[in-house]
Amino acid sequence: MTEKCRGTLPRLASKSIRTHYLGIDTDKYHPSDTRLKKGLQSQFTVVLNGRFVPKKGHFTALKAFRIVLDKIPDALLLFVGDGLLRDQIQKEISRLDLHNNVIIKGKLRRDRVIDLYRTVDVGIQPSEKHNGEEEGLPTSTMEYSAMKLPVVATYHAGIPEIVKHEETGFLINEGNFDMLAKYLIILAEDRKLANKLGNSGRKFILHNFSLKKQNIKLIDLYEQFTKN
Repeated sequence: MTEKCRGTLPRLASKSIRTHYLGIDTDKYHPSDTRLKKGLQSQFTVVLNGRFVPKKGHFTALKAFRIVLDKIPDALLLFVGDGLLRDQIQKEISRLDLHNNVIIKGKLRRDRVIDLYRTVDVGIQPSEKHNGEEEGLPTSTMEYSAMKLPVVATYHAGIPEIVKHEETGFLINEGNFDMLAKYLIILAEDRKLANKLGNSGRKFILHNFSLKKQNIKLIDLYEQFTKN
């Protein structure tokens, strides 16, 4: 649960509910000393990890990347995942003439996802509300930061509780592909800033969302409840 989710509960119920975040295994999700860049050389590479469903914002990402390519023609966007929108996403890739710059990796095992994170420069999560459906807290945002990737995501659901604007990445309004493109270009051109945001992101995760710490907090909560 996130504070945003808790705030949607009735006032009386929310007072008796404690917020407990998922934790991430920072021993597994950690960056390599140097980017692996397997076969990608120095290409600026972006990843979006999420199911192919409307709320994940894949179409916003594609529109943004069309703009990015005008500035960085060899940039690469990787989609990790699969789902009902796969055919529509592939059609949009063709419509925007992105077939040389967008790769659908499909579903990957966790170890392969971690290896992939070590080859990329930025993680994005352009989530958006769709027909009343929205995210809780996308775990990919925590994974990106744990891997020292700067994050560009939206002011959506619990995401701002993980991604801190101008501290661990950048936040944009839902559907704003122009701003998504702008921040991606900034991160591509300013590696010092990108590294700073990535380093801050991992420190933030280690301090607030490591699996070990969250498990200890959960045990403490159980003990409080049993005493009461």
